[in-house]
Amino acid sequence: MGGNRNEIIQNYFKTLQLELIIASYCDRVSPNWRRLLSTDGFNRFYLILNGEGWIDFSR
Repeated sequence: MGGNRNEIIQNYFKTLQLELIIASYCDRVSPNWRRLLSTDGFNRFYLILNGEGWIDFSR
């Protein structure tokens, strides 16, 4: 089951098409940095290159 699930996710990302509107870079954030929940007309994608973090999808 896990292998099939991974294949489905991989195939989804292979065919995913996005439109990049704004890009930003931040070298470092404080350990207690967070973004408050809000409803925007777009999605955000964070690429964490070092350290650790978490994302809350409970909305």
